[in-house]
Amino acid sequence: MANNDEDNDDVDQADVDAVLIEVDFPATRDELVVAAQDADADQAIIVLFQELPDEEYASQSDVNNAINNRSGGKDRS
Repeated sequence: MANNDEDNDDVDQADVDAVLIEVDFPATRDELVVAAQDADADQAIIVLFQELPDEEYASQSDVNNAINNRSGGKDRS
């Protein structure tokens, strides 16, 4: 109940990107959440953004890296 990491499996990267493409970077976590809400994104995306570290993200790539690191960071090159 406290940890819903499995919910992230329901998030489609294309849906995340569709929200992020509309964001003016740099952006804070809270600005990402507002952007997702304004885009009428799925609740899973809103929650995903809410669970990101509270910091400023310089780019869409920074957000995706934070998401990947939060999810276990398997895809690190």
